[in-house]
Amino acid sequence: MIGACSQQHCHPDSGCILGEPDVAACKHWTQNTDTPGTNSHVHSRNSVPWSGSALGLDDIRMLSACARPRVVALIGPHNAGKTTYLAALHLLCLRKQIVPHLCFCGSWTLAGWEKIADFMRYPKESSPSYPPHTPISTERSPGLLHYAFRKNDELIQNVMFTDAPGEWFTEWSVNPSPTQYPGATWTIEHADTFLFFIDRESLVGPERGKARLQIKTLASRLSEHLAERPIAIVWAKSDISVATDFQSSIEEILMRTLPSATHFHTRFRLATQEAQEEVVAPLVKSFKFAIEQGRNKNTFIVDLSPQVSTDRFLAYRGVS
Repeated sequence: MIGACSQQHCHPDSGCILGEPDVAACKHWTQNTDTPGTNSHVHSRNSVPWSGSALGLDDIRMLSACARPRVVALIGPHNAGKTTYLAALHLLCLRKQIVPHLCFCGSWTLAGWEKIADFMRYPKESSPSYPPHTPISTERSPGLLHYAFRKNDELIQNVMFTDAPGEWFTEWSVNPSPTQYPGATWTIEHADTFLFFIDRESLVGPERGKARLQIKTLASRLSEHLAERPIAIVWAKSDISVATDFQSSIEEILMRTLPSATHFHTRFRLATQEAQEEVVAPLVKSFKFAIEQGRNKNTFIVDLSPQVSTDRFLAYRGVS
């Protein structure tokens, strides 16, 4: 198929930015089957069993053929910095090996990583920006970005990071069941580790009371479903100052509802070169926490009932 998309940041090769399964069905897509020489091709995805963009449930089952991957759930209200965190993490992983005993050995979602990280690069014609808001949808699972790491013992560890809109979790915190966003329920049920994002910028504006209520409601609801799984509080945009008494009131809420949480303070506004370590260090520490704390206990693979066969070869189960 030959054509082009009128949206500036859409990459049709890796999927429609608005979520259309068929890019030709998108209202911004212009198909041209007569003009040769254009480089705006949408290649067939039948050559490999994945597209390179964010994974779905079918992809998870295929990825779990050898071992269940770790699921890191990024939760928090709208505009809390979850997608920006993922973009910054990918850019850092491209620069260096950030965990000494883990070597990068592959990803099924490089196109998905690149789609969000591209906004934070330094292009020639424009300034870098933050990734756009993750679009709201009623999908049953969030977008899942995958990394594969090889440990020093040669074992491969697959990790999937969720990229879901904050509106999912705000709705889930009020109406956990049933909810119009089942992807939030899926995330909470199958996560091995939680990163709970708090937007410090929302705590200084006229809507700070509403923001505090959202944090309290989500933290309280999450505490009911945590089931001893590790959780970290990620204070995003930590370069923004919050009134001491207001900050203390939120810390008190979190201490009461999520007492076992580890806290990280992240920011991605780099004022000076000397401050670079202040940006990188909490990103690395939170990443290590996400992929090392806790153990994979859940499974999302359907258990198959054993089949008894009359054939002696197929019925053989080994010597006990």
